[in-house]
Amino acid sequence: MAVSRGSRRNCSANPPELLASQLVHWGRSWPTRFNPSVLRKIATVHPSSNTETIAKAQRVEARGSSAEGQFDWRHKVRRACWYVVQATIYQVPLRRADRWRCMLLRLFGAHVGRRCLVRRTAFVEIPWHLHLGDEVMLGDRVIVYSLAMITIGDRTMISQGAHLCAGDHDIDRPGRILRRIPISIGSDAWIAADAFVGPGVDIGNGVVLGARAAAFRDLPDWTVCVGVPAKPYRARLNPKNSG
Repeated sequence: MAVSRGSRRNCSANPPELLASQLVHWGRSWPTRFNPSVLRKIATVHPSSNTETIAKAQRVEARGSSAEGQFDWRHKVRRACWYVVQATIYQVPLRRADRWRCMLLRLFGAHVGRRCLVRRTAFVEIPWHLHLGDEVMLGDRVIVYSLAMITIGDRTMISQGAHLCAGDHDIDRPGRILRRIPISIGSDAWIAADAFVGPGVDIGNGVVLGARAAAFRDLPDWTVCVGVPAKPYRARLNPKNSG
């Protein structure tokens, strides 16, 4: 799904016009919301939030762009091969065969950092749409529905039964067109048991998403978020600032 021409024009508009246009498009257009150039422009208009906004722009660029429609036949053949591997040798009945599973993910195009733990029942839909930082854990029965890029930062833990869903359907269009919308989860975060992260969501660094919570909007850095839909409950101590 490409960014509209109108959105590109907004990037060169005056600051008041840019902000007004961004607010109008915020709820209408997923790609505009996750356009790195727009994010950087907003950071320039609001210097106080410059660091956080530019960091988000970098995460968006790393995870890729949104798209829609069906996959081509080559992609489907590749996925079929992965399904066979995931249903067989991926599920070696040894709980700590993490290096073996990480190797298989890498063979199918995933970026997997150092010392990652991937449980045998962790399901990955499309491994070449997965980017794991160092020391990431995917727990038992985790669903990584990576129709679009899913990026998970260093030292982040995805607990058992959590669901990361990088796709949905446009219910306002005939045929309910498939939309593939990336997800980004920062470093030092924890997605607790049975939590849900929806398409297009940006989970900040150090976020704790509580058990069975559902995130449909971005969550700010170093917060504990609970509920459906998930909202910040309290701040979380950042160890880097505690010293």
